[in-house]
Amino acid sequence: MLLHLGVPRPLMKQWMKSIGKMQRVWLIQDEVLPAGGASTGFPEGDAWSVLVMVAIANAWCHCIRNHYSERDLVLSAYADNWAWLVQDKQARVTIFHATAELTSQAGLSIDRRKT
Repeated sequence: MLLHLGVPRPLMKQWMKSIGKMQRVWLIQDEVLPAGGASTGFPEGDAWSVLVMVAIANAWCHCIRNHYSERDLVLSAYADNWAWLVQDKQARVTIFHATAELTSQAGLSIDRRKT
């Protein structure tokens, strides 16, 4: 997605190498302890992860507009905060299923307790 948005391939390759070597640590009373890896997505603290989420949010908007093109559709998306507004109840189901499919393809999950 980032390549599609114009990020140069050499920069992408270097970033992916960097992500592969990134480590998380705890600093407790001047002692550095391993904090373990990220369980999903990219490690916290990586500034590029926000750019990745903006790219995925952009793809989500494009995907939803392809599934549902009525005039009453309102989309809002930035990073991992996505919202839609539509009057048609069946359209809500269609949009939810399209959202679930895209997040699955992107390796993301929807926290249904917060959604």
